[in-house]
Amino acid sequence: MKKCFIQYSMIKITLAALAAAVALLAAAPARADTSWARGGNWAATAGLVDNVIAYPDGITSSTTPTQAAAVADTVAGDYALVGINFVRYPINPATVSGNWAVTTNAINELIAKGMTVDICCWYISATDGLITNMMTWSNMWKTVDAMYKNNSAVYYEPINEPFGYTSEPALATDVYVPFLAFINKTQGHLILDGTNYAAGVTFLGADSRFNNCLLAVHDYAMWEPYTSDSAWSTDLYDRVNPYQGRTIMTEMGAATTTGLDYQDSSTDSNVCFVQGMCNQCVSWGGMGFTWFPAHQAGTGNNKRMFTGPGGQIFNGTLIPELQYGWDWYTVYHDFYGKGYYDYAMFQPGTGDWWIKDSANGGGGTNSFQWGTSGDIPLVGNSAESTDDAADAMVWRPSTGTFYVRNSDGGSFTVALGSSGDIPFVGNFYGSGNSAYCVVKPNYDWWVKATPTSGTNIFQWGTTGDVPLVGNCSGGDNCADAVVWRVNQTTGQGTFWVRRSEDGTSFSANWGTNGDVPMLADFTGDGKDDFVVWRPSNGNWYIMDSQSLESVPGFNFGIAGDVPMCGMMNGDMCAIIYRPSNHHWYVWDPETGSGIGAPQWGDSSVNPVK
Repeated sequence: MKKCFIQYSMIKITLAALAAAVALLAAAPARADTSWARGGNWAATAGLVDNVIAYPDGITSSTTPTQAAAVADTVAGDYALVGINFVRYPINPATVSGNWAVTTNAINELIAKGMTVDICCWYISATDGLITNMMTWSNMWKTVDAMYKNNSAVYYEPINEPFGYTSEPALATDVYVPFLAFINKTQGHLILDGTNYAAGVTFLGADSRFNNCLLAVHDYAMWEPYTSDSAWSTDLYDRVNPYQGRTIMTEMGAATTTGLDYQDSSTDSNVCFVQGMCNQCVSWGGMGFTWFPAHQAGTGNNKRMFTGPGGQIFNGTLIPELQYGWDWYTVYHDFYGKGYYDYAMFQPGTGDWWIKDSANGGGGTNSFQWGTSGDIPLVGNSAESTDDAADAMVWRPSTGTFYVRNSDGGSFTVALGSSGDIPFVGNFYGSGNSAYCVVKPNYDWWVKATPTSGTNIFQWGTTGDVPLVGNCSGGDNCADAVVWRVNQTTGQGTFWVRRSEDGTSFSANWGTNGDVPMLADFTGDGKDDFVVWRPSNGNWYIMDSQSLESVPGFNFGIAGDVPMCGMMNGDMCAIIYRPSNHHWYVWDPETGSGIGAPQWGDSSVNPVK
C-alpha cells in the first residue's frame, strides 16, 4: 500500500465520553542499535569550513539567546510534525567562543522539547580538507564537553566530512584517538565520521579502539547515477555492512524542490535513492538516518525539507517514505510499538483492558487491570514514557484525576478537573507528548502539560457543542481546541477551530444533525481533516482542513456501529466496531477494500477509541 503521511498528534473522539486524544512521539530510547534516530540537520547557512560563527537557519548575528530558544522551539515543532527526534546541530570554534549563549540556548530548548541533539563540528580547511587548527578545535570541544558531558540527550560528532584525511589510519590516529583522550563523554554518545566525505565506516568499525563509538556515514543521490532502488540499497550496504548496528547516516539527501513523487515507481535517481536508502535501513531492522538539510535557508539548496522554521514542507511525498525508513507512523493507540493501530477494549465495570496486536493479523492479546468502575479510558504518550508504545490512562470523575500507566513501567497521577468534565489528552504544547485537558460544562478548557505544571485556561464552545482536539489550523504543530456545533433550526453542522498559535479562529460548515464528527488526516498533509460519519447511510464525508474543500469519501458501516480512524499498514483507515456481532472492520479508502480484522469482544466491554 502507498504509505500515507500522518502527523505526530492524531486525535479521535470517544463516543461515550465525547473525546479522547493521543500523541505518540517518544524520545530516543536506550537501545543498542540506532533505529531510534529519526534525524534532521538544522544546517548553517554559512561558515561551514571557515572559522566564522556558523548560524543555523533562523538564527543570525543579531539573535539574542532568548530569541534563539524561540527559534529552536519552532524548529522542534517542525521536526516533531514529521517524526524527527534527532537534530544535528552545527558548531565550529567561532560559534563556541563568539556566541556560546545563543548556541546553548538553542540546544537546550531542543532538548527541552524532547529532541536528542548531535552537536557536530564543521572546521575543515577548504584548501586541504584537514582540521584547520588542532588546538583551537580541541579547546572548542572541551568547552562543549564541560557543559554536556553528562547529558544523555546530547551526542558529539567531532568533525564533519574529514575529506582531507584520505588515509583511514591517519584519520583514526591524528583525529579520533586524541579526541577520545580529552573528551569525558561516554563513547556510546560519540559519532565518528568515516574518511573522505564520510563515505564509509568499515575501517573505523573494525578498529577496536572505537568499539564502543557510533559511526557516521553519508550518502547522496548526486553521488552516483543509479536508477534502481536495489542499486542504491547495495550502495549503502557496501558503505556500512556489517556495522549497521552502530551506524547513523548523519547526512542523506535528494532533490525536494523539483516536484518529484517519492511514493511512485520511477527510474529517477533521486526517487530511487530515497526508496533504496529506506529499504536498506528497514531490511537491517532499523538503521538511523538524518536528512540534510531539514532547515537551511539562503543557500539555494534543492534538498531542503522545510522552507524555514515554522514554514512549509517542500515535498510532501518525501515524508511518508522517510517515515517508512524510520519505521515511524503515528497511530491512535499502538500498544506494541509496531506502527499499527491496535484493537483495544475496556470493561467499564472493572477497569480491565484487553489489547489485540493488529500487526499480527489480529493475533496476540494482552490484558491488564487499570482503572475502576466509572473511569473513562484514554490513550496517549506521556513525557515520562521512554518507548514507542502507547500508555493506558483513565480519568476518574469522582476525583478529577488522570491515572497514567506507562507502557515501559511505572505510573503517576495528574489532578485536573471534576465530575461533569470531559477529559482529553493531546499534544497541546508541541512536544510530541500528551498534555492533559478537561472541558468544563461552561466550555472552559483546562490544560496541564505535566503533573506539576500550571494550568492553562481558555474558553471555547457553548452548550451542546461536541469538543474535539486536533491539529487543524496549520500555524504550528500543537493541538487546537475544536468544537462541532449543529444549528438546531437548519441542521447544519459546523467545525469551529481555535488556533493554538494565537487564539484566533476559523470555521467550516460540514455535516448535519445526527452525524458523528471526527478529526483525522485523510489527505496526508500532516493536518487533521474534518470528518463526519453518517449512521443513516454509512457514508464518510471528508473536508480538507487547509483548503476547506471536500475530498472523496466512501461508504462504510451501518447504524449502530462505532466509527473511529487509525493507521493500518501505513495508511489512514476508517475503522468500525460493530457491537451487534463484536466484529471489527477496517476500510482502506485508498484501495477501496477491506483489511483483515478480528471478531473480538463481548457485550461487557467497550472499544477504546
